[in-house]
Amino acid sequence: MHKVKVLLGTVLLFLTLLLTGQPEAQEPIVKLSGGVMVDVARRYYSLNSLKSIIDTVSENKGDFVHLHLTDDQNYGLESQFLNQTASNAIYNQDDQSYTNPNTNRKFLSYGQLAELKSYAGSKGIRLIPEIDTPAHTGGLKALLPYAEPAVTSQFKWVSWDEDRQLDLDAATTQEAVRQLYMELVRELPGLEYIHIGGDEISGGLIQGQSFISHVNQLCDYLAGQGIKTQIWNDSLSRQLLPSLNRNVEIAYWGYLPHRNPDLATASDLSDQDFKLLNYNGYYLAFVPKPSEKLQSDALFAANDILKTWNLSQFHMDTGDSINSLKNVIGAAFSIWSEESAGLTDEEIFSAMGSPIRALLTVINQENIKRNENTTTTTTESMTEATTTITTEPTTQSTTESTTTTTTESTTETTTTVTTESTTKSTTEGTTETTTPIPPMPQPTTSPETSTATHATTTNPSTSKDGNKLSKSKRILPSTGETIGVLSVAGLALFLFVGLTYYRHKKN
Repeated sequence: MHKVKVLLGTVLLFLTLLLTGQPEAQEPIVKLSGGVMVDVARRYYSLNSLKSIIDTVSENKGDFVHLHLTDDQNYGLESQFLNQTASNAIYNQDDQSYTNPNTNRKFLSYGQLAELKSYAGSKGIRLIPEIDTPAHTGGLKALLPYAEPAVTSQFKWVSWDEDRQLDLDAATTQEAVRQLYMELVRELPGLEYIHIGGDEISGGLIQGQSFISHVNQLCDYLAGQGIKTQIWNDSLSRQLLPSLNRNVEIAYWGYLPHRNPDLATASDLSDQDFKLLNYNGYYLAFVPKPSEKLQSDALFAANDILKTWNLSQFHMDTGDSINSLKNVIGAAFSIWSEESAGLTDEEIFSAMGSPIRALLTVINQENIKRNENTTTTTTESMTEATTTITTEPTTQSTTESTTTTTTESTTETTTTVTTESTTKSTTEGTTETTTPIPPMPQPTTSPETSTATHATTTNPSTSKDGNKLSKSKRILPSTGETIGVLSVAGLALFLFVGLTYYRHKKN
């Protein structure tokens, strides 16, 4: 009879393993993306200079380069729809530039953008082009006198800002704008993201509603092409958020309630499960201009990022911070070019190297932390499950005790191997990716006089500790899983006990 008991104990142990030995379910690890935004509308950067920025991002384990191609000063890319093409432009061999003979402004051809996209892809970097609408469209308007009359007539402008903001209430305007993005998709196949602008729109809720409708239509169109949509944050009202497509990713650069009292904060957006990219307009923005302090200002910005800023800070140096990083998917350092006349591309990008490396260091460290937290949680879960099994009371007889000891020994060995293997993997991964940037000397520039940022602000506040991701909650098997396991275990128990009883009776 003791054989039957041993068999029964083994089956019960197997059942316990199935029910309690499952590692806890893990939420997917969201890898943060880090990158750089370059304002190529207000300044023409040569192809080689833009490739150097791609190199910098790649060398520091970044993920993307965002090109702000259009603004009030210039429509900085080729457009057949607007009659700005490489074939009717003046080409300069020295800086590889195309100049529109009508506006005397330089722009990037589709061939150059395709070359940049291919080069970025070879470095593991994605290129994100931005055509900014409906505001900041002065550069677009400058091209309309030279476009086909049928095209020009489609664009309508709001009465209170006729030089720089399109009227999205006009159906012809929405269709004309859509043609711009359709052309971009057609000429640059394989894009993963397109940024459609959307910053600093005036007109209150009326234009806001038209804007949301416009964004949703573009998002649906781009999604159909396999492309994700990004927009700026500062024209999104709380009241209108429920209407916005949740697949739109938000590049959050600042909170401007004086322009819109109902403006959504980063917390508002995160709470409604929008995915956020941190483009903080103080810590993560720079306006290069001729100055003896260019290098020291850049170093100041880099140190500020490393010592004061964290991923939860979205607005300036104080104010809009969020309580959870669950919907934060990345961050970018922005280079705005409106005051860069008098500087060479090399001077600008040489100075910008320090803050770019600083940001990507923060991003990489956060990714390592997330991986470590997940690995630790998995190891603890496996250990907990094994411990539950080994502490089951199984001391019925000498034979049963021997069986239990063997099972405990096997389980303990399995736990040790699993833990060591996991720890080794984590350690190796950390060693591979935690190379810090070289120490940066402290600049003499004070926060009050620094020109390092895109927005004017006061002395930065004391840094806050970064948010840590909590461990995943243990999730028990579902009812269906439990019933299935019990059924299999019950059948096995019935067969084994019956067979053993039959043999015992026969003997």
